[in-house]
Amino acid sequence: SMFAISACSSGAVDVGAQPSVSVIEPGHVVTDSPTPAPSSASTSSDSQCLRSFRPTAGDASSAAVAAIRQRGKLIVGVAQDEYLTGYLDASGNETGFDVDVAKQVEQAIFGSQDPKYIKFKAVTNAQRITALQAKDPADAVDMVVDTFTINCQRAQQVLFSSVYYNAHQRLLVLKNSGYRGLGDLGGKKVCAQAGSTSLQTILGYPSRPVAYA
Repeated sequence: SMFAISACSSGAVDVGAQPSVSVIEPGHVVTDSPTPAPSSASTSSDSQCLRSFRPTAGDASSAAVAAIRQRGKLIVGVAQDEYLTGYLDASGNETGFDVDVAKQVEQAIFGSQDPKYIKFKAVTNAQRITALQAKDPADAVDMVVDTFTINCQRAQQVLFSSVYYNAHQRLLVLKNSGYRGLGDLGGKKVCAQAGSTSLQTILGYPSRPVAYA
């Protein structure tokens, strides 16, 4: 079962109470997008593939939910570096809006919110779909709850929930840098996470900034 709840090291790693902190590996210049950016033109096929899935009366008794109940634990992929939505607090615990949403799903399945019924796995943007598709139980998750843009390319690989949160991309620069947008950054390195639509935006921008992930 592959399902992503969407608000607009290698492999998934367990989030422990006392996570180890390591130096982030240097990024690299990206010259081509791993997935094509969605077309700005709206078509009937776009509308069809971007449908989201609302719960139905039969979902609670589905085979996927039954398997989660039998296992006794819901396994959820979440971000650990997105402040207020999914991040590690000072005690090393996953917290944020997306984590709260995941706990509501846990309660719907098991009848209560209890750490014994839910397991969080930290996933990067690039790992979200692969974690949902993974066959190895060590890497697989039941669902991903994250700020996760819905587009046709992704919707052909996983199922999305109804949209419950809309967000927009913003550019962060030094104060008084003089930059006001990507149009001012032609030939300059602009950083975004690998596997994100932000990276696709940089790659496709007319001023030709240098995408760095």
